[in-house]
Amino acid sequence: MTQPVIFFSEKFDPHASALEWVLRKSDVPTIVSADIMNIYPRLSIEVDSSHQLLRAGKKHTKELDARSIWFRRPQRPNLVNGYEPDREFMEKQWSIFQKNIFDLSCKISPALWVNRPSSAAKAESKLVQLHAARELAIPFPETLVSNHSEDVASMIKSYGRVVHKVFHPHTWQTKKGDKCRSASVSILDEHSDLPDASIAMCPGIFQRYIVKSKDIRVTVIGKRMFAVAISRAVGDPHVDPREHMNDSDVIMDLIDLPLVWENRIKCLMNRLGLIFGCVDLVVDRSGRIYFLEVNQAGQFLFIEDRLKRVPLLRSMAALLISGRVDYELDVCRNLSLSDYDSSGEYQAASNYNFSKLPNVSYE
Repeated sequence: MTQPVIFFSEKFDPHASALEWVLRKSDVPTIVSADIMNIYPRLSIEVDSSHQLLRAGKKHTKELDARSIWFRRPQRPNLVNGYEPDREFMEKQWSIFQKNIFDLSCKISPALWVNRPSSAAKAESKLVQLHAARELAIPFPETLVSNHSEDVASMIKSYGRVVHKVFHPHTWQTKKGDKCRSASVSILDEHSDLPDASIAMCPGIFQRYIVKSKDIRVTVIGKRMFAVAISRAVGDPHVDPREHMNDSDVIMDLIDLPLVWENRIKCLMNRLGLIFGCVDLVVDRSGRIYFLEVNQAGQFLFIEDRLKRVPLLRSMAALLISGRVDYELDVCRNLSLSDYDSSGEYQAASNYNFSKLPNVSYE
């Protein structure tokens, strides 16, 4: 049997659904699972002085049999009903067992991991990203990560305006359930209220505000890099363009990055150990470019939805099919997001997403 591509993701994640469809249309088998327990209900790892062996049930193998593994958004193993009152304990055991396996990812499987679990976990830290950027001399706005209101106030005094970001977007409803609130990105200035108790309880990321002319989203897929400029037809760019991708005044254009920035992003991805990632940059009114962050499990289909000629879905499929970062597009069928949108499977996945994941946000 041809080696499959494994997706560690919920089956109806929009990106996993689209990519699984392209791979199956290209006659490549896939396995989609939110956790490792559904792939290997019985699993042993034997380690001694001479060898390391993964054993799945009665089948013995030294590796996960896959050409590539997309470590998209794995979930904590979820046991079926009937294990109460010990379910929480057993799920914790499975969760730690799974982490042990993922920590040995490259030892257990020579498949291409997108991204390697240890690198993915490390890259989720914004401070790790900025530390790497500083070591590589990549420009980024002055940043404070804090829960101390006096330090936040001092930063506002120094720069006038400061962007406040949460570590992870969050939405909730009011107690009456009649309104939906969200926490993502906001601007603070000298008039902003900085309640010490609230800030102390909820740390945040504070960055010097850049008066920008446009945003740049760079999708890195193996050796290929796709840069798209995002601006508005009238007025200043949105503080957080991800929340306005469907607005009629948003303009997106495929651009060529300056060579120095291509090299900077390559070095940053290598330093973080990432094969895939979505890099956010901003450009100020003078044309200077600043690095903001890289999302190692970022979303990219919204770009191809607006710019049909950008082959992001096909590139990602080719990366997974070839199991190589220096892939060729012709290893998979010439299918696009528009082709997937026309399929019945897209409608089924969309219905699931809208009913199960109403507050999905771009990353």
